[in-house]
Amino acid sequence: MNDKPSVPEVVLKIWVHPGRTQEDVRWDVWRKAWVIAVRDPAISGRANRAVERLLSVRLGVAPSAVSIVTGSQSPLKSVRILGIDPSEAELRLRRRPGT
Repeated sequence: MNDKPSVPEVVLKIWVHPGRTQEDVRWDVWRKAWVIAVRDPAISGRANRAVERLLSVRLGVAPSAVSIVTGSQSPLKSVRILGIDPSEAELRLRRRPGT
């Protein structure tokens, strides 16, 4: 029997737009995925690290809680976030920064 409490987590399907002038997170109904724009280019993992940082800030979790699990060299990725359940993650991502 496992007595450890389970840590909430969510895996998000995201589509990344690297090299943009502004960072943004929005839901794309057509893709059925979160679209994330980051300033960093898709060179040497810089855009991936920027995505992890941006999601950590927007979701209010530690940077170490965010990791890309599939698609490290593709615009379509799956990202695992520990410490937050799916409904709370969606609520926080839909909220505009500063509101």
